[in-house]
Amino acid sequence: GSQMGFLAMAVVAEELARLDIGFSLCHNPQGMTCPYTMYAGGSEAQIKRYIPDLLSGQHIGCWALTEPGGGSDALGNMRTTAKRRGGSYYLNGSKMFITLADQTDTGILFAKTDRNAGAKGVSAFIVEPKKYPGWEARPG
Repeated sequence: GSQMGFLAMAVVAEELARLDIGFSLCHNPQGMTCPYTMYAGGSEAQIKRYIPDLLSGQHIGCWALTEPGGGSDALGNMRTTAKRRGGSYYLNGSKMFITLADQTDTGILFAKTDRNAGAKGVSAFIVEPKKYPGWEARPG
């Protein structure tokens, strides 16, 4: 990575938006939200495995939070669930407005793991859509 902080990243995003707002919006999940979420909450092994490829551009990342009908309380109104079976979680639900969803190699997807805990019952999962069945991306 470039070792630049978030203020510098924001300036880069603003400058990109002056030329092409679409490109600037694609830059945000690829260079900031997806890898930063992994960095902030991931294990050392996850950070080493995923972040270098995301920041180098070898992998495309996304950040899947928004849901149909979610409103302004995206965490509290979340319907996507994650159920643990054995050593794996099974995700079930729908997301929308996910930049690069049709091209992503690695992403962060948010899902409810505890329905009774409100926003605190939401967990972030690292997903690899090209490796596992069930990920469908459609133009909105």
